[in-house]
Amino acid sequence: MSTTIYFYCNGDEVNSIGKTIETESVKIDTSEDPILTQIIAEEKQERSVLENSIKYNKRGSVSKELKELDDIFDHDFTCMKGFIIANRNMGNEEIANDANEIWDLMGKYNRQLHTLSFEGQFTNANILFSKLEEPVMKAKLEKLVGVNDCFVKAKASLKNVELCYEELNAQESQMVDVIAPSSQKNILRNIINEKLLPHLNNWNMVQPDKYGALLDAIERRIEEVNAKARARKTRNANGGIEDETTED
Repeated sequence: MSTTIYFYCNGDEVNSIGKTIETESVKIDTSEDPILTQIIAEEKQERSVLENSIKYNKRGSVSKELKELDDIFDHDFTCMKGFIIANRNMGNEEIANDANEIWDLMGKYNRQLHTLSFEGQFTNANILFSKLEEPVMKAKLEKLVGVNDCFVKAKASLKNVELCYEELNAQESQMVDVIAPSSQKNILRNIINEKLLPHLNNWNMVQPDKYGALLDAIERRIEEVNAKARARKTRNANGGIEDETTED
């Protein structure tokens, strides 16, 4: 056996090899090979742990994105308030009255709602925006100068914040006692190198028609990943630092 996963392959790379193993193994009947069935079941379990570990490790980037999206909503909502204030001071009495009515409506749901907690912000903003979309209020809003464009932007940016917030919460709910990716990838790597590949190589010598295609597909994927890891290692030899869990 000549093909094994290099020790310096990162978490994402080892995870990708595991996915290939799972995809290719379902193409053959392993029911008469209980050892292979058990090894693949163990690989699936440990790969799932690795994948969750990688997601947890990357949640900081989601948190950063959430902050950036929230800043955009803050800006859009503040801009919308600014235009409403300007319209309240318009010489056109009808426009000024409509602006004042919208301003009063905003007061019911907190004109500083963009400074609230995410839950408070989402609740108040969504109720306010739904009120502003009712036919009577919508007609008043659309008559104001510059307000409707800001309103459209604020709705869109709020939705982006909500979706990112939901993603972060979903990740948090799945992460309990998460093992570090650097440790978990070695567990999966050892299963593949020390259990799966020797077993497939042995049986391939006896039944190449059954095991040959599976072994070839797995080895090709390992060679691709090893080449990528080797190239990265060479680049980093001059002092670069590679993140343990992310791909280039």
